[in-house]
Amino acid sequence: MEVAGGLGWKTDARLDLLARLFSRLQGRARSDAWEAAAEVGSTHPDLAPAYWKLMDVWEDFGHPDLADAVAAWDEAGWAEARLLSLPPPGRRQAIAEDAEFQTRELALRLLATDERLWHERPEATLEVSELAVLVAEAAARRKGAHLHLLGRRTVRRGLSEIAVGLRARAHHLNGHRIRGDFASVRRLIGPLAELTADPLGKGFAEARWLLGTALIDLEEWDRADAALLEAIGEYRRLGKTFEARRARVARVMLQRASGAEPRRYLTAAQRVFKSFGEKDRLRDPAFYTVCRNNLPLYLLEAGELWDAWTLWQTIPPDALPAVEARRIGQGAVIAFRMGKPNVAEDGLSTAIDLFRDLDMPYDAAHALLHLADLQLAIGRLWDGEQTVVQAMDIFQSCQLRRHVVAALEQLEEAVRRKQGMREAILLAIARASGIVRRHGERTD
Repeated sequence: MEVAGGLGWKTDARLDLLARLFSRLQGRARSDAWEAAAEVGSTHPDLAPAYWKLMDVWEDFGHPDLADAVAAWDEAGWAEARLLSLPPPGRRQAIAEDAEFQTRELALRLLATDERLWHERPEATLEVSELAVLVAEAAARRKGAHLHLLGRRTVRRGLSEIAVGLRARAHHLNGHRIRGDFASVRRLIGPLAELTADPLGKGFAEARWLLGTALIDLEEWDRADAALLEAIGEYRRLGKTFEARRARVARVMLQRASGAEPRRYLTAAQRVFKSFGEKDRLRDPAFYTVCRNNLPLYLLEAGELWDAWTLWQTIPPDALPAVEARRIGQGAVIAFRMGKPNVAEDGLSTAIDLFRDLDMPYDAAHALLHLADLQLAIGRLWDGEQTVVQAMDIFQSCQLRRHVVAALEQLEEAVRRKQGMREAILLAIARASGIVRRHGERTD
């Protein structure tokens, strides 16, 4: 899908204001600077989201002067806008030939855009993350470095560019995962695992987090857990408690996917959610919302039906399409268990349409399976059978064997119920016509 230019590339004017507010931090120790910056953010709550972005920019760019960081971020934003304004076929050529599109700063800008697209426009994340990979690799080559040199102790040049390239590769892998292209995930996951064999700061930790998330979907539980634990450990070593929390949430997903007892992963999810501070909610509202929205589903699976329904009703609609689609789908699943089949069917149908519009076939297939459960439960066996077939086709295209098997089991159940209903109807007709007596004795 084409990505238009200007995807949030303009620097928020609030960043400039914050840069001026923080100018007094020059020359102070890093820890003191963060503390003083946090104080400014807490006293200016309307500036809090921009404050966190500025802190990320400052750290990623490595500029002691925050005004310089803002200027570099702004310049990279203009470069991003020019790159995305080109026709898709011309973007690769521009990156290969124009030094303007061969900078670490531009790669970081594209990564920030890509992360925002995970929830806003999932269908566009694959293209933006691919551009980030190309830009990061071009930036590394300009420094005489390359990703394949990662892990060699003799590397001295371009380490920063290599680290950004590693993050870009992980983002690109995640883009395929979001799109349900697990054939590509399997193809890319081996090389990425090799590249992340040695720690390399934030780039290593982010790559291991996204790698672990992809391994969950591939049902490689042990490898997923190892990758996520390594990400958590590295984030903590770097003092990145917020990023470590994201990897902890992924471990909750791992427990659920691998068949852990529901009460166990519910408790783990509640513990992580309670650890959120106000600054965490402001820093990444989408991540906070996703964590909150998962709790009703976990409550349902743990047998807390009424609590699940009550909590879900307190969650407002979300402006982010992917988040809203999942919220509607989860509410529909709970409504079905609450004995509200009409509400559940409407919600699942809406969620399926949204997932399809967002080009998220994997999520659409899961919603289809829930819809099939509903249809089979209320006796619409033909509809249930056709819905299962749709889900199975998607899982087969995604090359997810366990999900295909689950869909086949649902299909077999539909066939059994249909056969049972057919036999019951034939028996009723026979009885009505006097061919069969009550106890099955023939009348002739």
